[in-house]
This record gives sequence, C-alpha cells and structure tokens, in this order.
Amino acid sequence: MSAGKNKWERELAVFGQLNSAIVLTGNIYDIVPYYKGDKIAALYTLEQYLYRYFRERQYQNILGYDMVQGFYDIGENTDSGVQELAELIREDRQNAKSSGQEPPGLNYTLHQYGNQRCLAPDSIEDAAHMIQLLMNHSRKSTGLIVQFTSQMVARPDDLSVDERMAFLYLRRGAEKARRLQNASQEAGTSRHGGVTVNQMFLLTDKLNDLPAWFYLAFPQLKIIHIEKPDYRTREEFIRQMAGYFNGYQTAEPEQKKIFLDRFVGQTEGFTFTDLNNVRIIAQKQRYGIQHVDRAVMLYRHGVQENPWTQMNAEELSFLEEKIGKQVL
Repeated sequence: MSAGKNKWERELAVFGQLNSAIVLTGNIYDIVPYYKGDKIAALYTLEQYLYRYFRERQYQNILGYDMVQGFYDIGENTDSGVQELAELIREDRQNAKSSGQEPPGLNYTLHQYGNQRCLAPDSIEDAAHMIQLLMNHSRKSTGLIVQFTSQMVARPDDLSVDERMAFLYLRRGAEKARRLQNASQEAGTSRHGGVTVNQMFLLTDKLNDLPAWFYLAFPQLKIIHIEKPDYRTREEFIRQMAGYFNGYQTAEPEQKKIFLDRFVGQTEGFTFTDLNNVRIIAQKQRYGIQHVDRAVMLYRHGVQENPWTQMNAEELSFLEEKIGKQVL
C-alpha cells in the first residue's frame, strides 16, 4: 500500500512498522479515497482501508470488534480468526483449572450477524481480555480493528474496577504483542521483512475519551489524528470526481476552473463523504457544473421553501396595494 495523499496515511506508513497499538482519532467515520498512482481506485470505509493495510502486510487473521457484534472476521468468507479466539479461550480456562486458579471468566456467545459468524463477549472486560489473548498468544499473525472505543467507558477520569481492568488488558496486549514468522518469508518471497507483529487499531472519536494513564508513557502505542480534508485535499478529490458532473467533459478550461474553485470554496469543513454526497445530489437533480452551488446548498441546508414561488399572478398584482394598506 502506498503512503497515501493524507498526512495520517503517511504517518501510518511509518509508525505502522513500529507500534503494536495505534489509536486513530478524529474523522474516523469518513470514507477514505484509495489511490493507485494519481488516480482514485476506490472509496473505502476506514475498516475496509485497514483490512487492505493488513492484507498487504500478509496478516493471516484480520478481526474486527465492536460492542454490537462482538468479534468477527473481516474480508473473505472465513471464520479462522473467531475459531482461533475460541481455542485460545478454551486453553486459558484449562490452564487456570490445571493450576488451581479461579476460572478467568471469558464468557461469550456465538451468533450469526448477517453473513458473519460472531463471538460476542459478555462484558467489556471479557472483550479486552480476549484481545490480550489474541495479541499475545495467537498462532497466526493477527490484525485487530476495535470500533467505537470511545463508547467503552462513560467517564474516562473515573473508571470502575472492570473498566480499569479492560484498559489494562489492552495495554498488556500491546506491550507483549507476539512476533510471528511471516509464512511467505519462509519461502523467501516476503516483501515486508521476515517477522509480523500482532497489531491493533483503536478507533476513537477524541483522545480524551480514553483514560490518560492508558496512552501516556506507552512506547508501544502511537496516536494518529485523522483531519477533515483541507482545501488542497478537497481540490484533488473534486478534480478526480469532476467527470461525474453534467457538462464537465465538454466544458471549456475556464469553465472547469470556475466550477472547481466554486465547489472547493463552498465546502469548507466538508468530509469526503459530504463531497461525494454532493456529487450524488448533483447527478440525481441533473445540476450542471454551472449550478454546483445549488447542489452544495441543497446538501448543506435541505430543501428551502421560497414563498414568492407559491403566489399566483393575481395575488402579485394586488401586492403593492396590500403593502400600502399595511404601512398606512
């Protein structure tokens, strides 16, 4: 995967090789343009983008976790990651039993969510404990994407005992992340070095949604902030999408420049999702490039009622007389 056009993608290309835990904050619900060379090849969700990131680094199991579904395999029709997690839980219980220790809990249910087989822990603490098991003991290289991390606790500065344990499990998972020999490296074909370190991404709205002690003085963790697209980034994205607008292909260079300047200038603060939605509105409403401002206004403010368009010609003919009476 190339370093990408955005600052956070360039940071990921560097620190993804160094850190076993990465917190992604900010604009995490937006789509991500994926470039091949200078062209946009696809629009991904962040989960899809990170899945591709792991696949290109030859991770064998790639799992997602959220509090609704639990753990699930991402990508191809497989449940090898969920299967390995269930096996690790069974082994952990057996080890505790054989050593006379209290059973570790780790309660869960298996269920079907759409086409996915999911393993749903009974609590946030159990979920974090399972992440630690995967990070430290998996037999296959494992990439984890933890969604909605901000919703794991209500008050990060006043954690319950269970919540504190959950973040301790996450921290221990990153600190002792297992390093595994890359399967293709054994055949001498790996392009990413011989060892893969288990890695997890924590997707978080804001950094202060996490307890400060969790991410401070934590060398295995890197925080990367995803910004909304700035002027130049929006300009590049819109230029790539301009061909979808009526009249752009046949427009004169000056008309294209006016369209681009107007579109970029009127969309300050927009995400890539917003920009793409404006494009869809313009297509459905059949707005040409000269009316891109109408598509932006419609998306930003919704349908606006104009009272003047609701008056018939007879009412307009007596309007001056009515205003005169009201003034007097």
